[in-house]
Amino acid sequence: MKNNTLLEVNDLKMHFPIFKGAFGMKAGVVKAVDGVSFSVREGETFGLVGESGCGKTTVGRSILRIYKPTAGTVIYNGEDITSYTEKEMSKYRREMQMIFQDPYSSLDPRQSVGSIVREAITTDKNCKLSLSEVDAKVDELLQLVELDASMKDRYPHEMSGGQRQRLGIARALACNPKLIVCDEPVSALDVSIQAQIINLFIRLQKKLGLTYVFVAHDLAVVRHISDRIAVMYLGNVVEITEATELYDNPLHPYTKALLSAVPVTDYDVEKKRERITLQGEVPSPINAPSGCPFHPRCIYATEECKQKKPELAQHGDNHFVACHIIK
Repeated sequence: MKNNTLLEVNDLKMHFPIFKGAFGMKAGVVKAVDGVSFSVREGETFGLVGESGCGKTTVGRSILRIYKPTAGTVIYNGEDITSYTEKEMSKYRREMQMIFQDPYSSLDPRQSVGSIVREAITTDKNCKLSLSEVDAKVDELLQLVELDASMKDRYPHEMSGGQRQRLGIARALACNPKLIVCDEPVSALDVSIQAQIINLFIRLQKKLGLTYVFVAHDLAVVRHISDRIAVMYLGNVVEITEATELYDNPLHPYTKALLSAVPVTDYDVEKKRERITLQGEVPSPINAPSGCPFHPRCIYATEECKQKKPELAQHGDNHFVACHIIK
């Protein structure tokens, strides 16, 4: 793995105003992402995990500038792209791709498999391939994602979920990307197909030198593919460390609760494990709690936790935690 940084996210915030009434009066703000910072090295897989609604997908879309961040910076390959116009972003669009959670809704049902991949190749202004060369490239990409070239004339509704996701991956690869944001790319698939797609991601990364930001809520999946993992809660990152370290030595109370819910196949180990059950519901991002966002559900919360928001602090090699109780 290379050590140079491809992506830096600094104090990223994504707030959505809420309006109500006939006159569109501002009624509040949804703090979907509220000060997220991390970096991604070239050639690594950076996992982003947390409960539904924690803001991880919004982070991914803000990185690609699908959303324009409310505050903070996104630095890609040494350039601050946070305030770039759509015209300025156009030169990076092909380098930064996204693979979506639902492969069917992300594909045009009126286009054939070959047409979908062919379009991704030919929209490049610098593409100088002949028609026969484009067709050969389509065949090559389909083979790369382990789809038979004979499927070029099929339509998305004629494919299985796993095949559609492979097609989505082929479309992204047609742009020769450096960075791919994978937004829950296997959560809609059967377990056996999930394993195939995850292994495909790993093989493609080794072969093409890709960098992934892998968004997921399934910690077992993230563990298998990620080099480093950031745990999010209510729009904030609460822990970042190497994947092995996170599973062997979780420090934040929320991370411990998440990991305690992951099934273990060893019966004796599972029987001895302590299941941590969080009390209450996740607070609304419209009315987020003061101080630490996790304190209403944390059994260790102190007055400091209620008043002051903790910053990410280093606890060991490459292990960062946002928690007042960890000294």
